[in-house]
Amino acid sequence: MASAVGVRVPPPALTLTHSTHPLPATAAARDEPSRSRPGVRAGAAGKLRWVPTTNPARTQQERSEATIAELLDAARELFAADGYATTSLQDVVSKARVTKGALYHHFSSKSELFRAVFEREQVQLAHAIDLAYQGKRDHWEGVFAGCRAVFEASLDPGVQRIIIFDAPSVLPWEELREIQHRHAVIRIKMGLEVAIKQGYIAKCSTEPLAHLIFGAICEGSTLVARAPDPGAEARTALRELRSLLDGLLLEPRVTQSRGRKPAHKRARR
Repeated sequence: MASAVGVRVPPPALTLTHSTHPLPATAAARDEPSRSRPGVRAGAAGKLRWVPTTNPARTQQERSEATIAELLDAARELFAADGYATTSLQDVVSKARVTKGALYHHFSSKSELFRAVFEREQVQLAHAIDLAYQGKRDHWEGVFAGCRAVFEASLDPGVQRIIIFDAPSVLPWEELREIQHRHAVIRIKMGLEVAIKQGYIAKCSTEPLAHLIFGAICEGSTLVARAPDPGAEARTALRELRSLLDGLLLEPRVTQSRGRKPAHKRARR
């Protein structure tokens, strides 16, 4: 279908708009439809042209993912501030600005929603471990850095309420341990296994040891949170965590954090 000015008009289903304001005269501005709304626009030499939308409607999957993210964000904030028992699903949907039907479409119950929040917390802990480890050249320093990252993240009152206080009473023990193991504990376990292969520590059962280390970190963070002077208690706890880990070493060493080299070269095994 042609218009009176000789420009072919898109199908009626597309909405046309017309601006009375001239567009920027630069070629870059004329040829960059991503910054324009859909409609007829003035182009080169004063000719009109159709600029399609660059933000098509989201797919069903994208809308679904966005809804889940909004629900998890809202639930995480409420669980962290008020606790699982006090938070209602109505609180969550009101904060997320979605309907209860949308919530039940993705989560069958409050406990299932909490499980998703808990697992996302574990994913974030795993990411913190990875980043901390990658920032160190020495493997054992990387292991300690990863443990320290979990400790520091666990100082957050919201993380403590969700992971340490509420999760054991909301989730079945086997399910809770499986999630923790899949994300955070397994990274500590892998760090220990590599330390054995590289001769840092003696051969041992890494599975229970990784759980013991993770448990010590969680308990230490709880102790710090309730201390009269959390800052001082955190420094003490980290120092003891370092001593705990270094006690596993086959040979004594001086930490690189003090800018000094290891006291002894590690034997190659």
